Amino acid sequence: MPERTSLRDTVLSRAARILEVEPGELRTQPALEAHPTFSSFRMVDLVEELEQELDVTFDAADLTIDNLRHLDRLTDLAARAVEARTTQAV
Repeated sequence: MPERTSLRDTVLSRAARILEVEPGELRTQPALEAHPTFSSFRMVDLVEELEQELDVTFDAADLTIDNLRHLDRLTDLAARAVEARTTQAV
C-alpha cells in the first residue's frame, strides 16, 4: 500500500490540476470548497481520476460532501480504498 504521504501528494496534485490552482494553495488552504473553482462537477472529475490513478473504486457510502470537500478527508478516502483493494487481493 502506498504511504499516506504519497497518497496525499497524489490527491493534492490531482485536485490542484482539476481546480486549476497551484499545489501550494491547497497546502495552505486544504478546504477545497474555499477555492473559487470548486464545484460538484470538478469533484466528480477528481473522484474519477483518483479511482483510475489508484486502481480503486470508492465505496459509494464514502462519497459524501464532507469527504469530498477537504484534502485530508479525500486522502483518508483514498487510503481506505487502497487498503480495501489490497485486502481483497490477499
